[in-house]
Amino acid sequence: MFNKPLIVFVLFILFFFLNKVDAKDKEEIYKIKTFEYLANIDEFESKFIQIQENEIQTGGFFKKNSRIRINYDEPSNIEFVIKKNSAMYFNKNLGEVQYFNTKKNNTKIFFDLFNDINFLDNAKFFFSDNVFHFSKIIDIANESNLIKIFFEESPIRLRKIKIQNEDTTITFYINDINFNPDFEDNFFSLANPL
Repeated sequence: MFNKPLIVFVLFILFFFLNKVDAKDKEEIYKIKTFEYLANIDEFESKFIQIQENEIQTGGFFKKNSRIRINYDEPSNIEFVIKKNSAMYFNKNLGEVQYFNTKKNNTKIFFDLFNDINFLDNAKFFFSDNVFHFSKIIDIANESNLIKIFFEESPIRLRKIKIQNEDTTITFYINDINFNPDFEDNFFSLANPL
């Protein structure tokens, strides 16, 4: 009466479709949670470990409103202060200050992640165990960069940012996040510190 192979095929298609819908719903839920998490970060500070071509650097990462500051520890002793279209580089060891446009280097990624609500819109979503990440390609200065941004699932926390291009891979591990930092008024100033 019933065609057994046909029933198995229909059940397989139904199962596949429901799993696909469930995965898409899960992706949307995590995207919304991530957007809310990033949008609600007005201020924070954290430590980071940066690995680039077997070199390890440590430092601090800071955000307040729409400005970001990145401090590299010794031996580099370098500071970056970033706002939408400009940034300041300060090398304390050399007494050197430079200003530059953020649209032509990796500082754009950090600024946009925290300040552009649409930054992750067209990113691909991946989930495994208690970690999920977004992946997208961004062109900076005519060079394609694969960006992967990793989050811990519960509670949602930014944990790693990986930037890959044909020349190099840079990985930032984020830890010791504090959402209630106390910053001095001029901590995010772009004024020449010399």
